[in-house]
Amino acid sequence: MGATELLYLENLNILEVDAQVLESYIENLSNTVILNRTAFYPQGGGQPCDTGIIESNNIVNSSLKTIVKFVNKQELLGIYGFAPDYITNMGKIRVIMFGNFGIPCGGTHVPNLRDINKIIIRKIKINQGSIRVAYEVDA
Repeated sequence: MGATELLYLENLNILEVDAQVLESYIENLSNTVILNRTAFYPQGGGQPCDTGIIESNNIVNSSLKTIVKFVNKQELLGIYGFAPDYITNMGKIRVIMFGNFGIPCGGTHVPNLRDINKIIIRKIKINQGSIRVAYEVDA
């Protein structure tokens, strides 16, 4: 997986950005999401981290149903665009689909995206070139 593009380094006024979720999991009892690009500054150098809301209004307001699929690693590559290193070639992988977008995930989900009120950023952490965002879904 490549490094997260740190958009705030060049654009001091950036407040919104379209980003792709590369990975999502639970770490230290917090939901964590890794994005391909971000406007959020992680805590470091004595400066506090940015906080905010990840909104997908056009997706959430579309009232897409949550669809669960079980696929092999090759099928995952076709849906998701890549397969994280921890996913092996053996067995079926649970993929959560929202329209044409899917992500491997074993967690809990709302039955329909209209059930989400907002997504709140709780913590941002940089680690080995990737940014990890802990979030809370208000559903």
